[in-house]
Amino acid sequence: MNSLRLYEAGKRIPNLEQIQHIAKALGVEWLELVDSDTAAAMTIDHVMGRLKALSTPIERTIRDMKQMTEEGQNKVADYAADILPSYRCQDAPETTSPTPIAPSCNEDTTPPPDDTEGPQEGE
Repeated sequence: MNSLRLYEAGKRIPNLEQIQHIAKALGVEWLELVDSDTAAAMTIDHVMGRLKALSTPIERTIRDMKQMTEEGQNKVADYAADILPSYRCQDAPETTSPTPIAPSCNEDTTPPPDDTEGPQEGE
């Protein structure tokens, strides 16, 4: 109920799925609740979100890093370098490439479950 108040007050904008739920509750088509420009933008955002979920990890990482500051990009690169020894494919080249290339791995390189990795609290 609070979300509806925020939508009505213009303080929050519902996404496509939320609009569809509201339309269903009202017994109307969702397109009746928004103008054509908003409908187009919401549809594009929804499709892009679905495509993003289907992207390869490298594509997602590149897309996300393009949105980061240089400091954030450096942290991601440092973290990747830190975990590389645990996840390197046997057939992966040891050289650094200016363009990320996914190695052709057929082997599970996941560390054992008790292996802790990633930034710890307070870092």
